[in-house]
Amino acid sequence: MLDVINDKKLLKLFNELQPKVQSTIIAGGFRRAGKIILDEAKINFKASKKNKSKTEYAGANSMFKVKKLRRPRIGAVVGIGGEKGYKYRFQNDGTDDREYRSKSGAIHRTGRINKTSFFTDAVETKAKTAMDAVNDSIKTSMEATVKRYNK
Repeated sequence: MLDVINDKKLLKLFNELQPKVQSTIIAGGFRRAGKIILDEAKINFKASKKNKSKTEYAGANSMFKVKKLRRPRIGAVVGIGGEKGYKYRFQNDGTDDREYRSKSGAIHRTGRINKTSFFTDAVETKAKTAMDAVNDSIKTSMEATVKRYNK
């Protein structure tokens, strides 16, 4: 059951559609909502990496992912992923002081990564806007689908 939209007519029409069409409509809405969050995260990330090496962040644009959930669940996951996504998760969450012992027993301190929260802040600031975008997108997709079937 779709709880995002409160319009009874749209819910009735939505329930009459085939499951594949329902999933396409909802996935499109979540993709558009995810893009809002990702755009804000990219802005926050660019601000957090000022005065740092630009070569370390070569894969930064491909780190953000919007992934559709598999059936029977409906929705999308917005997050930091990709081949080198773990580096950016460390930057978002930060790390403790790291150290290791060499073969001779000496302790080597390798430092720590300061927490920037670029992704967490983006989710917190844009969550309401993203949910509104899901509603709007699903409504427009439903109206377009109804027009297509009524031809």
